[in-house]
Amino acid sequence: MLFRSRVDTAASSLADDVLSASGTATGTCVDRAGNSATATDEVRIDTTAPSAAAITIDGPSGDITDRSVSFVVASSESDVVAFRCRLVGHDTEEVDCSTGYSASDLDLGSYTLQVRAIDRADNTSTVVQRSFRIVPRVFTATPQPTISGRVRVGGTLVADPGTWTPSTTGITFAYRWFADGTPIPGATGDRLALGPELAGSRISVQVQGSQDGFTPVTRVSETTARVAPGSLTSTRPTIAGTPRIGRTLTVRPGAWGPDGVRLTYRWSADGRAIPGATGRRLTLDAQLLGARITVTVTGRADGYATRSRTSAAVRVRR
Repeated sequence: MLFRSRVDTAASSLADDVLSASGTATGTCVDRAGNSATATDEVRIDTTAPSAAAITIDGPSGDITDRSVSFVVASSESDVVAFRCRLVGHDTEEVDCSTGYSASDLDLGSYTLQVRAIDRADNTSTVVQRSFRIVPRVFTATPQPTISGRVRVGGTLVADPGTWTPSTTGITFAYRWFADGTPIPGATGDRLALGPELAGSRISVQVQGSQDGFTPVTRVSETTARVAPGSLTSTRPTIAGTPRIGRTLTVRPGAWGPDGVRLTYRWSADGRAIPGATGRRLTLDAQLLGARITVTVTGRADGYATRSRTSAAVRVRR
């Protein structure tokens, strides 16, 4: 009878073995029959870390204005298989950046990208880094603001900041009005109502433009002419009562503005002032028979030009 034996020559796997030093590796093969064979070989374990000098970082450096950044990392050494990165000032731990690194919506400030290379033997290089700083952008056009409107008490002035670039979208404007170089309390809008306290003053406006990611800019307008006195508004006065001897006439002064106008009265007969007749009422005596009676109402208010209005005349009868 013929017997055949089969020798198991399959080698055991060393994939899970960890070798930490160079030296001689010895392997023994044993079959089911107990036959064995031994082989030896010189092996070298790679314990050399990738060179940091071989790492390149392609991306921003120095001062930049973009809030998003991207980097490409590489090594001239062929056995480098991966990279790990950490952006100091943004990341709390390293991330894989073998295909590149990017970050967005960064705040203004300084950052450093740290990069390490890893080879096939899992050796890791020392850190290579690149620093940059995100600084505010600068407006390219910040025109001097202008003022429009009637420069008189009772009028309203309007500030126009002009067209700022790169874009007026998202820009916030803050206003501060001045009278003869002194800030006007509470005047922080784009409009200014000219009250009587501003009569005779020269007005200017300061405009500050600001936008996220930009350096704020402040511009000041030219000063206006001096604020002229305002014009009182009024309707014509009328005389109430019967114009006969012994009767009393009363003036109806009409409507005056603004509020607070101070009124005085002067009665006249045939265009001549009646002595002592400066009240709202006039009693008609015999000396006024046949005279044409009028009353003049004069309005005064701080910051406004004085204005007088005269009524239509009435003739005194018996």
